[in-house]
Amino acid sequence: MNIPASSNVPKDKHWTDVPAPGSIALLQQPSGHISAVLGDIVATRFKIRGVAGAIIDGRMRDVAGCGEICADGKFAVWSKGVSTVGTTPEAKPWAVDVPVVVGGVAVRPGDFAVLDEAERGIVVIPKEKLVEVAELLPSLKEADEAVLRDVKAGVGLKEAFQRHRGHYIHRT
Repeated sequence: MNIPASSNVPKDKHWTDVPAPGSIALLQQPSGHISAVLGDIVATRFKIRGVAGAIIDGRMRDVAGCGEICADGKFAVWSKGVSTVGTTPEAKPWAVDVPVVVGGVAVRPGDFAVLDEAERGIVVIPKEKLVEVAELLPSLKEADEAVLRDVKAGVGLKEAFQRHRGHYIHRT
């Protein structure tokens, strides 16, 4: 993607003051870095500012402390890994509000992230697809639940999928 050649982090702010209240900060670090990019101090700063959460394509630390910060449901942290090593001088914030690729998925500023705590998964919805996805989800959920009901009743998958063509793997 288009990472700027020079840092675009505002010189008059700390990078934790850039994400807007209500947003989710996506923090990405180069693969191979063993230090954490977020711990209880950064998480606290984000939460105090009203940031809804942080997705870390890299490592976090202070798992217990971050758990306490997240306990009231007003902030969430998701990370690819954990480290006991704090941020090092080599780990410097470089760019804000730039598109990135995480796990092969392009993420652009303004895209929506849906975090499923129970499944420990994240889905990114491009901002221009949000309405389309929101309109599609109820029928997918309904078909998925119907297939599951049939399977629980002893119906084979092939037949259950044929009965409920709205299931996402059988969309026409």
